Order: sequence, then C-alpha cells, then structure tokens
Amino acid sequence: MFVGLYDVLYLGPSETELVSPPSGEVHSPGSQHVYETNKNPALNLYEGRLFVAWGAHRAWCQHAARHEKPIVEIKKTFSEPAFSGHLKFIDVITRIPALPLSWIEALKNAQGVYVLTCPRTKELRRPAVSRAARAGSDSARSRS
Repeated sequence: MFVGLYDVLYLGPSETELVSPPSGEVHSPGSQHVYETNKNPALNLYEGRLFVAWGAHRAWCQHAARHEKPIVEIKKTFSEPAFSGHLKFIDVITRIPALPLSWIEALKNAQGVYVLTCPRTKELRRPAVSRAARAGSDSARSRS
C-alpha cells in the first residue's frame, strides 16, 4: 500500500553519536549517513488507495526510476483492513507501530495479558499486562 511520497535530502556524515532504533547499536560520529525526509504532497490523492508490487524485499525507499513497479490496484476510497480479533491476532512486536490505527486502538483497549514469544526460538517472554490488571481491578483479575 502506498503511504506517501517523500523528498530525500542527503545531509552528510553524522556529526554526533547515533543509536540505531531497531538494534540499539551505537554508531560513532561520522560512521553513518544522515538524511532529511520531507513529505511531498504531489501524490496525496493515492495514499492508502494505491497498491504496488514492490518486490520480495522491503526497503526504506524505492527507486521507481531504476526499477518499474507495477500497479496492482487503485481503490476508490481508503479503508483500513478489518481487525482480525484478539484471539487471532499474531504479529511481530516491532511491526505493531505500523499497524492500522484502528487495530492499535483495539489492542490498547484490551483488558488482559499478551503472550510474547521469540519468533526464532518460540521461547516465552515476560508477559505485558494491561493497565487495568496492573492496577488490580476486579474485572482484570477475573479475566486473567
């Protein structure tokens, strides 16, 4: 799904120490390239409506001038996919911020316990307990 068009400006090598958000790895000054991204409104009309075959690999940017990207579908209106429900929901925790907003709200409002497992080893992780459960509400205790 197309989420927007952005202009990218190369600013040069990093002047300060940078921390990689996914890994927490610390990079020394000058060891990383820094870019500024700015939303370009030219294709706003297609946000959430245009679906493109990006290819097998995800990347933070796509170069359409180098590799043609075929259009799969253009919807008349934008609509988020329906939430699968709490019992069927399974995803990688790092992808949760990118979920549709209605899904994130449904997950935030849940009164219960999430079971987290390592995607590689399937080892159980310490469960994240909802706010109500942490506060010790009767309704949360009856569901756990």
